[in-house]
Amino acid sequence: MKNEFAEVEDFVRLVKASPLLLSVQGKSGEGVRLEQAFWTSPSFLKVFSVPLLKGDPATVLTEPHTMLLSASVAKKLFGEEDPVGKTVLRNQGKAFRVAGVYEDLPENSHIHPQTLTSFVTFVKMPRAPGWRLPGPGTAA
Repeated sequence: MKNEFAEVEDFVRLVKASPLLLSVQGKSGEGVRLEQAFWTSPSFLKVFSVPLLKGDPATVLTEPHTMLLSASVAKKLFGEEDPVGKTVLRNQGKAFRVAGVYEDLPENSHIHPQTLTSFVTFVKMPRAPGWRLPGPGTAA
């Protein structure tokens, strides 16, 4: 999109994930049930002006199997411990590295993501035969 329209400075790909259970690898407990999980591109934080509290803004969400946690989810899972670099499990299965923590979005926000997971992972996920990739929402 940026290459096709000079007026577009940046854009975001955003796909809502199914509800999931997020747990910390190697830690007992049931984890946290999340209803507002999203797959997104690295530009999300910049385009929507979301403050990154922990992590490197230049590299978060650029690698497969990386995830950002909202501050409230990070606190539920890790307490006062720094979660960056730690491993979390989606639905007690696939492992993801926590790349950062972002400030919870305000109540008047259109979306309230509890996690943001790298879009590159979503694109590379295996699909069942006949399953089509939904068109992601794009904001420019």
